[in-house]
Amino acid sequence: MDPVDPTYSKSQLALHNGQDKPEVWVAFRGWIYDVGESRLWKNGKHYEHWAGQDLTHELKDAPHAEWVFKKFKIIGRLQHMETNNWMERQNALEKTFIFKDFQTAIAFMVKAAFAIEKLNHHPEWTNVYNRVFIKLCTHDAGNTITDKDRTLADVLDAVYLEFSSI
Repeated sequence: MDPVDPTYSKSQLALHNGQDKPEVWVAFRGWIYDVGESRLWKNGKHYEHWAGQDLTHELKDAPHAEWVFKKFKIIGRLQHMETNNWMERQNALEKTFIFKDFQTAIAFMVKAAFAIEKLNHHPEWTNVYNRVFIKLCTHDAGNTITDKDRTLADVLDAVYLEFSSI
């Protein structure tokens, strides 16, 4: 891969999940691959793995992880950012999203609800006028932050990008 190839954030990667857009991308060890041609990634899911995510940690113990990606086209590099302005507080990730008005905030919540349900990982969230406050932690892991929370944070950031310019 040439060093000038594009770099994508986790939020941008999350948009290419085979459901919101036709592209089916996954990241592994810093590279983003187009897995859309594979019948195994139909509808953006392969067994328990969802497209639009960094699978590096999920596949660390898989017997085929390293070589299986060689047959897929590399789209770009995954940009490693901290938590996209999510704050870690008392074993949870927290963020407030701000919108232009109440209607846009509610539209975000509705769109996000479908993505949340697909992940089967539900946040604590509240809405006051044009603000949506979200708190993420994994209750069945002892109320701590897990990869489920980080994945959901990335997905919520991606959904927010769709509404932040409205």
